[in-house]
Amino acid sequence: MAGRLPRSCFTVETPDDVWEKVINTNLKGTWLLMKYEIPEMLRAGRGTIVNMGSVCSAGALAGFTASGASRFGVIGLTKNAAIEYARRGGAYQCNRALCCHYADLSATDWR
Repeated sequence: MAGRLPRSCFTVETPDDVWEKVINTNLKGTWLLMKYEIPEMLRAGRGTIVNMGSVCSAGALAGFTASGASRFGVIGLTKNAAIEYARRGGAYQCNRALCCHYADLSATDWR
């Protein structure tokens, strides 16, 4: 699911397994990485984490409920970590969550 949108499903049509896969990949995966990155940053006395959002984290997109929920969660997780670790001093940056958008590349000649 990471790096691409899952199949389009409205809220009540989203199967449980799709919901769990998207949430586990996008939100839980981000949390697990941060859980192990932050202690290393604290030991080093500095560090930067850049988390990836998506078009779904910048606003609602009909039919992508699980992706939107997970990406909004990534934004919240990133902001909370930034607040928690900014108070400890040092050069920690956990305050970036990039939101990628669609790009129309149809007019580009890649040959």
